[in-house]
Amino acid sequence: KGIADMLTTDLTYIKGLKIVEREKLNELLKEINLSKTGFVDKKTALKIGKGLNANWILKGSFTIVKEKIRIDVNVIDTESSVVVDSVFVEGNVNNFFKLQKELVKKITKAIKTDEELIMDEYEKNLKTEVKNFDSIISFSKAIELYDNKKYKEAEAEFKKLLEFDNNFSYSAKYIDKLKERLKEYDKKNIEVTNEKVKEFIKNYDTIKKDDNGGVKFSMLSAQLMTTYEYTELRKLIEFVKKDLPKSTEFFKVDEYVQYSLILTHYMLKEDELVLKEGENFLKNFPGSMYFTGVQNYVDSTIEKIKKIEAGIKEYEDKLK
Repeated sequence: KGIADMLTTDLTYIKGLKIVEREKLNELLKEINLSKTGFVDKKTALKIGKGLNANWILKGSFTIVKEKIRIDVNVIDTESSVVVDSVFVEGNVNNFFKLQKELVKKITKAIKTDEELIMDEYEKNLKTEVKNFDSIISFSKAIELYDNKKYKEAEAEFKKLLEFDNNFSYSAKYIDKLKERLKEYDKKNIEVTNEKVKEFIKNYDTIKKDDNGGVKFSMLSAQLMTTYEYTELRKLIEFVKKDLPKSTEFFKVDEYVQYSLILTHYMLKEDELVLKEGENFLKNFPGSMYFTGVQNYVDSTIEKIKKIEAGIKEYEDKLK
């Protein structure tokens, strides 16, 4: 997918060609159940052509043997489903960038069109080089995650790629798209989680008697933490604190509820409450698995308060 996407991006720079967006192609492939087989016969070629208003389909493959790579591309006429031309490039994987550019030129020559194809813009955009083939593998993983709507994982993979190769320009369009997708994803996630909170409170009389009531609370609170809904989490905690659900042998509900509350105060920058609740927790639960986390919140808050006080004192001294 990485190689295909890079070729698509490069082809967009050639005047006279209109390239179908990969997302639209993916949607159509799913509709005609072609995404898994990849087989293009006359019937499917016609469907793709009509569905996307496209004259040609590019279908490719690549093989790597040791340090050598070969990329083959068939140019298929969508009306006749005939392979009008087959082109290939081969060479060392470390020279992939040059091979790719050579392949774009061969594809452009293979396409028959009445309109003259102009390479000027394409030639101007030959600035960015890929560090090595590992960048392309990482790029392919990121696209796969993106296509499967695993946007958080895709974002992490793109970040890892850019840390390794910060000149990898092909990922730029996905970074922009991901920002929008993540906003939509977070909004939907928040709506779903908030509905779960309402459902939890509505059914709490039954949940608190359940042996897994505490676990259900912890799972819901973890979802609220993930979506940064700490105000909603505080409401949930205050509600549960009045009448805690059952603890189990391995899960102490009261410890977890207190820890969640301290974390909520910390994230909402309620410093006095962090110190008050934190000190009580450290005193009452010295052997807790959350002890170190709470200690860190308390220490960090004390350090923050000291810095604020030092800043105020410095400002007052200047006024004297």
